[in-house]
Amino acid sequence: MVYVKQLFFLAYISSICCDRQYNKEPDLLWRKSRTCQHKPYVALEPFYRKSILESTSSLIFIVLLGILFGFLFLGFMKGLVGLCCSKKLAEYGLSTLIDLPKPLNSYRESELKDRPVYYDVIGWPVHPDTGERTVRILSTKTEFCLNLIFFLAYPLAFTLKLCSVCCCIRDYQGEDDECFREINVIRYRSNDKSSTGPQIDKYKNNDHRETKDTNYVVNCMKYSQMSLEKLH
Repeated sequence: MVYVKQLFFLAYISSICCDRQYNKEPDLLWRKSRTCQHKPYVALEPFYRKSILESTSSLIFIVLLGILFGFLFLGFMKGLVGLCCSKKLAEYGLSTLIDLPKPLNSYRESELKDRPVYYDVIGWPVHPDTGERTVRILSTKTEFCLNLIFFLAYPLAFTLKLCSVCCCIRDYQGEDDECFREINVIRYRSNDKSSTGPQIDKYKNNDHRETKDTNYVVNCMKYSQMSLEKLH
């Protein structure tokens, strides 16, 4: 009877060990995510790789790249509309990027190429018939390329212009007293033998040569008038 109990006890222990061995999970690796732990996977499975959107540096790069392409797209639209429809929109803000106005050898328009270039008081080329600023200052290729990078270069150029203005104001305020106290005198050297070209005779104060020359001119005019009267 004792042997039977021992046999049942050994069978019970062996069954428990088998169940534990059967239900025991293998050594697993856990992967982490932004939210929670996912279902574990076996070591033979491939390792988990983070996506691009989970990396901070990748997100910053994507945002900067999107801003760059957005500005380029806006510049492309500005240049395209300027070429097709509005000249004012195409030339708006370009004077901040380059020095305008610039002298022209000839008009950009084909119908005005053979005509002389006219300018207004400020120096902008104007239409020879209307006198308005309706002519193109830059070539179409240069204008389109400047408009393409306009939204990238304009903030930088505007910032540099403000900094230069602030520096000029600061320098001017520091030296304004000395500036107004100085007087610069330019002297004319009449006896400069090293200068080339024809010498120009200039009258000086209380110079009697001016009176002699005036009398000579008056006498010549009288003589010519008398000779004309004799001919008639």
